[in-house]
Amino acid sequence: MFFPEFLEKGDIIGVTATSSGLSDDKDIKKLENAKKNLNDIGYKVIETDNVRRAEKLVSSSGEKRAEEFYSLYTNHDVKYIIAASGGEFLMEMLPYLDKYQIDE
Repeated sequence: MFFPEFLEKGDIIGVTATSSGLSDDKDIKKLENAKKNLNDIGYKVIETDNVRRAEKLVSSSGEKRAEEFYSLYTNHDVKYIIAASGGEFLMEMLPYLDKYQIDE
């Protein structure tokens, strides 16, 4: 069975948009506040390019979302991955993850 490690100060948290990204000023402000709070308690936060995008309800193409998720997944410095919002269109990226052959 797979058990994730606990987060420790200095660990990196990755944020990506697996469905829609953020474009509303209120949502961007919430993201900035969350990043500041996480930084203040000792975590580092990185985000993929599509986090601050929302075009026709999605952040980017399914293929691009899979690519950006995979970039965090394979970055061994990233200990935790968070979706920026929603998940209604997450299914669109799943066929593209197959090409990466994600292992446990």
